[in-house]
Amino acid sequence: MIHCSGLSDHSTVHHRPQNCPKTASLPSLSAPVLDAAHGPSEGENHTLTKRSNLVLVQGVKLGVSSAPETNTELGMVEDSVDDMYSGCTDKMKDMQEIKEKKYEENSKVLECSKKTPDRGDEALTENHMKAICVYTSNEIYKEFNNAVRENKSIYKSTFKYHYLHFWLTTAIQTLNNNHHCSTTYRRSRMQFTGQVGNIIRFGSFTSTSLKTNLKSFGSKTCFKITTCLGADLKHYLILESAEQEVLIPPYETFNITAVFKGKDKPEALKDCEVVFVLKDFGASSRLNCALITGSP
Repeated sequence: MIHCSGLSDHSTVHHRPQNCPKTASLPSLSAPVLDAAHGPSEGENHTLTKRSNLVLVQGVKLGVSSAPETNTELGMVEDSVDDMYSGCTDKMKDMQEIKEKKYEENSKVLECSKKTPDRGDEALTENHMKAICVYTSNEIYKEFNNAVRENKSIYKSTFKYHYLHFWLTTAIQTLNNNHHCSTTYRRSRMQFTGQVGNIIRFGSFTSTSLKTNLKSFGSKTCFKITTCLGADLKHYLILESAEQEVLIPPYETFNITAVFKGKDKPEALKDCEVVFVLKDFGASSRLNCALITGSP
């Protein structure tokens, strides 16, 4: 494995910054994950070779938190189920855990999963469509994402969501297979801390938006994010929405490049108490292909 200076050998990482090889490992930084409402973007010029704005269900996927105020440090979310299936997708499709459809198929999910992919997205299968529809149905969203954040230790044994995790992950990868980048936003009612230069990740499937004006999701902490691994789910969801959301996978890492408070905050996020600027730093997958290889 190729290393960047000072980085460890505990994860599979595809890393793109100019000063580092494409494959490297990231430092182990422990901290809780975001569990709060995302923010949004509006009125900014987003450079997209391929649009990366996923639309979810009327804000229900945004994870608005009513938790009491505490300082939560941004970090690498060490307990995340972060399998990115790099190099093993075909073998994964043969596993019984992936073949089994463990979720009750209500009429809305069934109808949603039968949608025809747009031209250019023909690689999406019915399993991909079903995973997107189940995720955006809001029936198991909270339980599923909590498990993704915390269940690394039982991933190879009693983890309940292999089917949904695999097909949702590979759907995101299929929809943004060229790693086109976009600028998105996330708002939170929780208070987060972090230092410029730290490498962090959200550790779950994280909703962000191209809009900045979804103020109902909070203004305690806001994020301006450059994501290159998030995907546009377009109309492949159970209900339509106008929130223009981008879904970020658990394994995408970010460099905190700036933290703004007071008058220096971006104009569109002036109402936020603090604004973190995050830049894509590649992927860190400690569980990559773990069901196939049996490690770590």
